[in-house]
Amino acid sequence: MKKTAMILAVVILSLSVLAVATGCNPTEAQAESYVVVDINPSVEFVLDSDNKVLSVKAVNEDAQVMLYGEKGIIGLSVEDASRRIAELAVEYKYVKEDATISVTVTGKNHNTEDSIYAHIEAGFLPVFDKTDLEVALTRTANIMYEKRLEMLKQRYPDNADIQAMDSAKLRLVDAAMLADFSLDLEEAAAMTNEQLAAVVSEAHEKYSTMIRAVAETVYDAAVATYENAVQTALDSAYITVSLVNGTRYSALRAAHRSILTIAEAAEKLAQLTGITDEQIEEIGRQLQLEGEKLTQFVEEVKNQGSQSVVESVNYVVDRMYANMTDSEKEAWDQYVENAQATLDLYRQEIEEIDSSVKSQLKAALALVEGFTGLDFSEINTFADFYNQVLDAMENKIAELEQWFEENLTAEEKQKVAELQEKMSDTIEKAEQTLNNAIEQLRQEAEEFFTAKQQERLSA
Repeated sequence: MKKTAMILAVVILSLSVLAVATGCNPTEAQAESYVVVDINPSVEFVLDSDNKVLSVKAVNEDAQVMLYGEKGIIGLSVEDASRRIAELAVEYKYVKEDATISVTVTGKNHNTEDSIYAHIEAGFLPVFDKTDLEVALTRTANIMYEKRLEMLKQRYPDNADIQAMDSAKLRLVDAAMLADFSLDLEEAAAMTNEQLAAVVSEAHEKYSTMIRAVAETVYDAAVATYENAVQTALDSAYITVSLVNGTRYSALRAAHRSILTIAEAAEKLAQLTGITDEQIEEIGRQLQLEGEKLTQFVEEVKNQGSQSVVESVNYVVDRMYANMTDSEKEAWDQYVENAQATLDLYRQEIEEIDSSVKSQLKAALALVEGFTGLDFSEINTFADFYNQVLDAMENKIAELEQWFEENLTAEEKQKVAELQEKMSDTIEKAEQTLNNAIEQLRQEAEEFFTAKQQERLSA
């Protein structure tokens, strides 16, 4: 199930302020491949069919610091973009001696993936050759994804899509599910790599390094306020031509926007903070860490600043594993399996809707409960919410839109259009409020990232 796109195009067109500037229009090309480069910082690319960067995302806060103010990465070939990322990593002193940089590539086929990796290698290695640093580039799979994939294949023995996945595809699936909370695992697994990359690319364009990851919920709330003001005004025009159905339509659309905002904010917060320090410690103990090493593990996970605490755990564990000797890796293999099993339990808890959020959702639906027939008694997870509640509401909205199309006269349709055209003042005021909110977030990000950059340069 893919939720109905509710944000007006004007938001994207007039308010997109990407810090990683582009010299071309990324929407003209089709997403085809997905790349993650894990240096700490971690950077995601989505590439088009010519292996040019369609969109880019700083996965964690270190990457946001590194990319802040950087211009021109979008539109570059993957080789040139990789070279620039390597230069920035060296400039801001993120690359350590004997570091192992992991690269994940998911493309149209294995030949495409091999070609992309070769270009990344050609971009990265010459930069490090000019330094005194010994750096290795590897395509070795993230050990936590490998262990999780084994668990998923055991859990879904009859799902051909999951059985056919490799760990690189699983990482893309997870990225797409973080980009679009309405996607569930089985639905995402059935999608092509190109379809998943397109979902990820769309999310890249929504947020940028102009806004800190921790401020994305504030950004979302500002957009939701703007959208609600505009759509409420536009929808009210239908009440003038059909009191009963126009009122229902306006109320349903308002309730839909409200519950979607509540659910997405709650899930984003759960993804960001849904694993406690004590639970992170427990994962560390599964890895046989103790004392100062355990404390350091917890702090590293907390300091990643990524969109998902699960991703932060995966990254830190994989970095530790990547820098081990072969004999150390062999000894650690069972520990990692136990840690992933524990993390998976916490992941399932994150997916559950708590009672306070459920109460908010019920309250938002109170005005339309009589003509939706929705029952929350069986809604326990965010997946349930997207696949049952939102689906039902969108079907009701579509039915009313079909009724307007079939039953309104040409004169009534013209009246609706004319009334909506007269609402430009309301739209302009809402847009100005949104602009002001985004500008404040941009200024806060500028102060934070420039200070962090100076810290890195003077370290």
